[in-house]
Amino acid sequence: MHRAVVPVAAAVLLLAGCGSGSSGGSALPTVGASSGTTTPPVSPTETASATPTVDPSPWTALPTRDVGPNKGVYSGVVLASSVAKTDDEKAAVQAYVDYWTYLVNAGFSAKSDAAGLRRVADGIPADAISKYVKNLRSNGRRTVGWVSINATSVTVTEEAVLLKACIDNGSYDVDAKSKERLEKGSPGYDAEAALRTISGNLVVTFSQTARRTKRCSASEG
Repeated sequence: MHRAVVPVAAAVLLLAGCGSGSSGGSALPTVGASSGTTTPPVSPTETASATPTVDPSPWTALPTRDVGPNKGVYSGVVLASSVAKTDDEKAAVQAYVDYWTYLVNAGFSAKSDAAGLRRVADGIPADAISKYVKNLRSNGRRTVGWVSINATSVTVTEEAVLLKACIDNGSYDVDAKSKERLEKGSPGYDAEAALRTISGNLVVTFSQTARRTKRCSASEG
């Protein structure tokens, strides 16, 4: 099967990390879809608040960490809503959720295993996750919090599944040792992705986001 051609902008922010980042931070860099080149992320303009004992997440049903320095902090991924109707569409949305679940877990542990990564991503998105985790470790950081996915469009083609989503974000970077919160984080993202079947797994092969200034629910009505 040939690689799908996705009609999106060449310079994109690859989905990962979720935090807004700061100088030396771990938020994913901007990645050129054609060249794969990277540039440093922009530092946030707002000062991060003090580290809360519990992430102020509205998603109280999310799993919490039972052990470790961030015990009790909500950390996980939830599918808040989806327009998927057919089995193929639902499978694509689930694969996208699996991709984010891997990403959140990798950010929390600052570890990424090659076999697990191959089951959820390929190409530039996979490389970006590996670089993101490496950057976390080298800067003594980890990512905590939650991600809530609203799948707003799913289009199945012969070569790929194209997906759009509005993503609420409640994740941010903390110091791995002190647990100090290091960034404010973004309220959310408008996201697009392409998924293809590779070696029997439906994986993310292209991903881009645009930062939101409000949560997805805040733009409704």
